[in-house]
Amino acid sequence: MAASPLVSAGWLAQRMKEGLGAIKILDGTWHMAVWKRDAQAEHQESRIEGAVHFDLDQVADLTVPLPHTFPPQEVFAEKVGKMGISSDSHVVIYDNNANIGMFSAPRVWWMFKAFGHKDVSILDGGLPAWVKGGFPTISGPPSAPNAVEYTPHYEPNLVKRMDQVLEILSKRDQNQKEEGEGGCVQVVDARSSGRFKGTDPEPRRDIPSGHMLGTTNLFFRSFIDPESKRFKTKEQLTEEFSKAGVDPSRPMVATCGSGVSACFLSFASYHTGHGVVPVYDGSWMEFVLNAPEDTMVKGVKGEDLEK
Repeated sequence: MAASPLVSAGWLAQRMKEGLGAIKILDGTWHMAVWKRDAQAEHQESRIEGAVHFDLDQVADLTVPLPHTFPPQEVFAEKVGKMGISSDSHVVIYDNNANIGMFSAPRVWWMFKAFGHKDVSILDGGLPAWVKGGFPTISGPPSAPNAVEYTPHYEPNLVKRMDQVLEILSKRDQNQKEEGEGGCVQVVDARSSGRFKGTDPEPRRDIPSGHMLGTTNLFFRSFIDPESKRFKTKEQLTEEFSKAGVDPSRPMVATCGSGVSACFLSFASYHTGHGVVPVYDGSWMEFVLNAPEDTMVKGVKGEDLEK
């Protein structure tokens, strides 16, 4: 039986008290450049004991110009093995984002799932929930864990390329004519409504906001309770899908700005009893720079607003 995809701070604290065993804790904190925060420095300043930092910008394909691109199998295996994680480990991931509650942990979760890892969980509420629960943190330079061998089992269907997304979108009109809306693969964008509609700028100021034609918008923060900063209940998550006109029981591809917040859609689908949703790794950042003009609606560009 696979581990629960979502665990509480109290659950993790109890496991630590009893002895972690196969549990490995990862600090998956990653910050957008506009936030001007240093995830590695924050890891040294305050972390859960035993946690190893998982750097999305390093566990990546560094041969391509896009940020934190999904890594080749051998890169993931090498990096994760050096974190002391084996294929049999139960990986518990948290991140440090007191404003939102969680941000990058779902991306790390999805990456492990895309490499066939069975037992991987997100710490609900991340480091802020851990601290709020009165549980201790440590500081100082972390010691390197003992490296082990990690064997990935890549699931290529969970990682979508631009050409695959273009093909899906090109088939929507034909599928709707032949089978109705139920015959289409849903492409769901996790960015805010303003960025999706093109009225608010992207964090990267030199590219316009907007969206791919034929996509649906479901803001990732809809899945987080604004009071507790933790995931909403399964029933509430299902309701959020429904309100956006998204059916998680049907085929879906998740996208966002650069492939991070899209993973909230994938996690919410899995947590509510559906499958792991594939993610378009390059997302809007790749699409707007490379896809045909007639496949998108462009909005404002941040650098233009500043003139």
